[in-house]
Amino acid sequence: MAKKYKINIFRLKSGLKKALKKALKKAKDFLRGFTIVELIVVIAILGVLTSVILPAVSNNLRKGKDTAVKANVSQITKKIIIYYVTNFTFPNESEWPETAGADYGFNVGSNDAFIVYGPMPSGCCWAQDSTGVMGAFTECPGPGVYSASSNDLFPC
Repeated sequence: MAKKYKINIFRLKSGLKKALKKALKKAKDFLRGFTIVELIVVIAILGVLTSVILPAVSNNLRKGKDTAVKANVSQITKKIIIYYVTNFTFPNESEWPETAGADYGFNVGSNDAFIVYGPMPSGCCWAQDSTGVMGAFTECPGPGVYSASSNDLFPC
């Protein structure tokens, strides 16, 4: 006569529970962290993006500083014109604190001609004269130069 085997259902359930717990533990271990290769790839991608973006940002900062110099030269020109209209004479550089201590300057010539200039971070010099002509030049105007259209100034 054949032997009858009795199957213990509780024992089967506990074995299945152990197998499921073991599988879940392995899955959690697998999802726990990144591999070193994945981290190196992410760092390389960030490095490439940074090297592409950084020059564009620094170029925009330089352009912003150049624009600030242009605005300052324009404001100083307006202030000199207002001073001239009010006092019927041009100011001395010592009367202009924003130009006396800074790199900005101005030359005054005869016939109400003057030029205001300031060096830009890009290496050029921005100048504006009394007629409103302005431009970037390779160097700032020296003494005796009163016009931005002078042959002594070379465009930058």
